[in-house]
Amino acid sequence: TDPDYKPIYQTAGEHTGKLFADLHIPGPDLIANLIMEAVLAETPKIVYSAGPINDEFLGNRADLDDEGFHRFMLEKFGLKDLKI
Repeated sequence: TDPDYKPIYQTAGEHTGKLFADLHIPGPDLIANLIMEAVLAETPKIVYSAGPINDEFLGNRADLDDEGFHRFMLEKFGLKDLKI
């Protein structure tokens, strides 16, 4: 990896670690129940989603325009003000 990119992947890696540090990862029942819901639905949804950070990321994706979501992701992973 080019050393010029080291600050980017180090910073993103650190913030990713922080994002998951105190997160409770649910067991397989969460997804199994979602699959059952989809299979048994009379009119299934096009997309199903679940998980501990689902609302934060997908909610922002739905609420923000592309530029706003890009800024959100840069901030979330500590890259907004990073200069290389």
